[in-house]
Formats: sequence, C-alpha cells, structure tokens
Amino acid sequence: MNNTNPLLITVLLVSAAILGVMLIGSLGYEKASASSSGDRTFDRDFIIVTGQISKKVSILYVIHAPTRMIFAYVPDAQKRLLTLTDMQKIQ
Repeated sequence: MNNTNPLLITVLLVSAAILGVMLIGSLGYEKASASSSGDRTFDRDFIIVTGQISKKVSILYVIHAPTRMIFAYVPDAQKRLLTLTDMQKIQ
C-alpha cells in the first residue's frame, strides 16, 4: 500500500497515545468507593458518608452543614473506636 493517509495515521497515533496514558495512569492505584445514606440526618445538620481508602482502610466523613466543616474518621473495629484524622472548613 503506497498511498498512506497522513490524517488516518495521525488519528491512530493520537488514539494510541491517549490509551497508553490511561493505562499507565491506572496502574498501581486502587479504586476509591463511597456510599451515602442520601439524606441528611440529625435534623438536617449532618451529612454522613462512608468511603474506602484502600482494601483494608475505611473512612467515615461527617459534614456539619451549618458550620461547613468536614471531619474524617478512621474506624478501628477491634477497639470499637473512631479516630479523628482530619477536619477542615469547606470553602
């Protein structure tokens, strides 16, 4: 095939580059997951969301809507304890 279309070659090269970057970017990272009750609780002052940092570490986010503060807790099931790991003002 002597007649090659430069536009087709360019599109294929760009597609391969994008797919390669997506593949390299996905290596070594675990997918994060989160779930929510969908409703605010405690008279609509708090929003509670659970998440997972890694396969072994879960996290609990508590958002206090009136003060716009978010608190992050890591649960310890063996000790039946929640440890506050971070808190920030939501901008």
